[in-house]
Amino acid sequence: VFEELFPLPITNNSANELNFTNKVIHRAQFGLGHRLNKISNAWHLTKALNLTRIKLIWRDCSGEGNIFPHLFGSDHIDVPGSERAAMEANALRNVHKNIYATNDVAGYYGGQNFKDHQVPLSEQVYKGDDSPFLEKQDSDLQLFQILRQRFVGKEDAIRFMEEHNFRDHFVVGLHLRLGNDEPSHFTTSGRGVENQLEFVYNLIDLIRSFLESLQISHPERFVNNEVGGGDCPPSSSSWKTKPPLIFLATDSPKFIPIIANDTSFFGVKTIAMPQIRVETGVTFYQLKAGAKCLRGWQEMFMDSMLLSFSDVLIAARYSSFTQIL
Repeated sequence: VFEELFPLPITNNSANELNFTNKVIHRAQFGLGHRLNKISNAWHLTKALNLTRIKLIWRDCSGEGNIFPHLFGSDHIDVPGSERAAMEANALRNVHKNIYATNDVAGYYGGQNFKDHQVPLSEQVYKGDDSPFLEKQDSDLQLFQILRQRFVGKEDAIRFMEEHNFRDHFVVGLHLRLGNDEPSHFTTSGRGVENQLEFVYNLIDLIRSFLESLQISHPERFVNNEVGGGDCPPSSSSWKTKPPLIFLATDSPKFIPIIANDTSFFGVKTIAMPQIRVETGVTFYQLKAGAKCLRGWQEMFMDSMLLSFSDVLIAARYSSFTQIL
């Protein structure tokens, strides 16, 4: 049943060729943003070692084995590399060397860790055209463009953007990670919000203020350079070029109607991708098995993909989901 709903594509690589290609084999764990963060390190390592292939293993839909192919068509990605890399890979084909990593890749440390522990970064790390930081960013961009292109739900995402006319709107991507009343990790890690409703209302005011500020920084966007006068925020009808549209991705569905209703008062529509929602807790923990679980993972990536097409992204709280964007 699941293969009919999520068929694995036929590849040109024989099993024998895949097994004897030198590669990095990476197994990621936990939530989607965390996994994308970690495979970006494994991807960078693959390129740094002049290997031409990475195999990626994702679990957590019970009984389904590796779910990565159900999202991206195959369990491996060939690295678009130099001729030198390809020649070295061919020369070493019979050596059959694999590098295994589970989640964390040794030698890679997130910038957030330095910030959390107040450890300053050397300017050599992030300044200059050949800095490690910018070089890693280029590597990340390459990987995520490949994943976005290979994503099996790409056509659904395109249809959603066309339905809501992303092209002709100034799209504000809003990622709201509030834990969905998750009782353990989210709170103990210091990411919880004591008064969530107040937080959401403050966030709406922030978006309203941001759109108001555009009338000063970009007056050419508004009809007759006016926005209703006084303290009135810009409404969709007052924009000369692309009116604002909020795309909301959240793990806490109870706030979707609240945000949509409040932003409508200042003339801005808020939309969210229809998808499987859970009442409380982490989605991938609640959707434990079967086609519903696989669909849940697909919809989580679709949210991140749609956020990546925003004109501006608002990450309301720290989350690796938006850090990788």
